Amino acid sequence: MKIKALGFLLILAPSISLASVDMFLDIEGVTGDSLYQGHEREIDVLAWSWDTSFDGRCANIEDVSLTKWVDSSSPVLLMGQLMGREYEKATFTVSSPKSISGGARDHSGPDYIKIEFRNLFVSAISLDSSRDDERLTETVSFSFESATYTYTPLDESGRPGRPVTAEVYSGRGCR
Repeated sequence: MKIKALGFLLILAPSISLASVDMFLDIEGVTGDSLYQGHEREIDVLAWSWDTSFDGRCANIEDVSLTKWVDSSSPVLLMGQLMGREYEKATFTVSSPKSISGGARDHSGPDYIKIEFRNLFVSAISLDSSRDDERLTETVSFSFESATYTYTPLDESGRPGRPVTAEVYSGRGCR
C-alpha cells in the first residue's frame, strides 16, 4: 500500500506548483494571447533575463531577453524586427497569482514588478523548441532607450506597500 501511495504522489508531483509568478509583456500595437484577468491580450512570458554590469568606469546595459509561447504576437514581432520598427512603449509586469486550483490559475494577485521600456527595437528572435515540446516557444530580445523599473513590496497579506523606482538610460553610464 505504501508503494502505491508513493507512486501516486510521484505521478502527481509535477502538477503541484508551490510558488510561481505570472509575467506579461504589453507592447503598444502588438496583441498577445493572454487570457489572465487584468492582462488580457498581452504576451504571456515564461522566463526573462536582463543583465547589467559596471566595470568601475562604465555601466553596461544588455538587451532584455524573454521566453514566450509562439502566439499571435510572433509574426508581428518578427516583421517588426526585420523592418527595424521602433516600438514607442512596452510594459513588463510580474504578478503574484492569488490562487492555484485544479490546474487553473486565477490571476488576480497584485503586480509587484513593473518595468516600462521606451523606444525599443526587437534585436533577436530565436525559436527554442524540440519535437517533445507540447507547444513551441521562442526567445525574443530587445534593446531600449530608457526604462522605469518599479518594485512594489507586498506585506504578509499581499497588500502593496510603498513603490521603489529606478530610471535607467541605455548608453549613458560612463564617467
